Amino acid sequence: MKKILIVDDNAETRNSLLAELRAYNEFRVLSADSAKIAATFFKTQRIDLLITELNLPEINGFKLLSYIKKYSPDTRAIAITRVFSSQIIEKLKSIGVFSYLTKPVKIDSLIDLMFEQFDNPSGSIHGITLASFLQLMHIEQKTCTLTLSSNKNIGAIYCLNGETIGAQTDELIGKAAFYKIMEWDNPSIKIKEGCKNTQRQIDVPLMHLLMESHQAIDESGSDDLESIGNKMSDDLEDLNYKKLESRLAETPGISNYEIFNGNNRILNEISPSNSVFKMSPLEYFSMGNAINSLVGGSLKYTTIIQSNRSSYFIGKSNNLFFRAKLKPGTKVGDIIG
Repeated sequence: MKKILIVDDNAETRNSLLAELRAYNEFRVLSADSAKIAATFFKTQRIDLLITELNLPEINGFKLLSYIKKYSPDTRAIAITRVFSSQIIEKLKSIGVFSYLTKPVKIDSLIDLMFEQFDNPSGSIHGITLASFLQLMHIEQKTCTLTLSSNKNIGAIYCLNGETIGAQTDELIGKAAFYKIMEWDNPSIKIKEGCKNTQRQIDVPLMHLLMESHQAIDESGSDDLESIGNKMSDDLEDLNYKKLESRLAETPGISNYEIFNGNNRILNEISPSNSVFKMSPLEYFSMGNAINSLVGGSLKYTTIIQSNRSSYFIGKSNNLFFRAKLKPGTKVGDIIG
């Protein structure tokens, strides 16, 4: 997490920037109303980025920047003030500061400068479709910005904790931009850590987005939409299955387990002698939800203890169901904790 220090004697400006930047999980934001107080922060902790007003009382921003460049050379800096003359810009350059913004500060411009300053690790993705990559980001709950290009088209998709919350092209934003990007032919994908857009433009699940995007393709290319949708659903099921299977296999308190999809089809191969028992998890969930509907809520998991004291754990993960036999002494909290 990057640590940001905002220095401005104007409380309105300082608090406004604090509120905007604290929406970003990648940053921890601190503030000071004078250069003297700001200097004390550098004596006790590492500051990754300093954003400072130049016209500060007593000790001005130029002296603060000179001090920081000398005693904390790895700290990046952005200068802000009402007016920048050529003399001010040259003075900033002379002390190694090349980023500056006029006040009132536009938050989008500031965020762009901040991400450039930090030069977050990035890379290009090859050999995987955009739809599959987005599903992987969803499974792994990643926060990132995807920059996409195809021919002369350029766009971006924003992911926050695995959710696709926004998209943008030159002329479109939100779902319209997402659908447009999905039409591009084999776009180049570049991933950068951190989500530059905290404003939610998209409020529907990823699979709904992907299905709708394919339905928006030209009629000339829509003959195989059903098979495309089925493949996407199968891909997501496979990703969910691998994650669930790994978790069940690595849980010490489970002796054996079975995983089912929404069509009641068992996904992991298991011999009849190791089968947990006959009734499928879907039937338990159907009965449980029917009962819970009377009082509100929905069934998340259940446990069963047979007359021979054998214990079973039945649960749901994403679009999959599972049932597992528990080893003696295993508690439910060991599984869901």
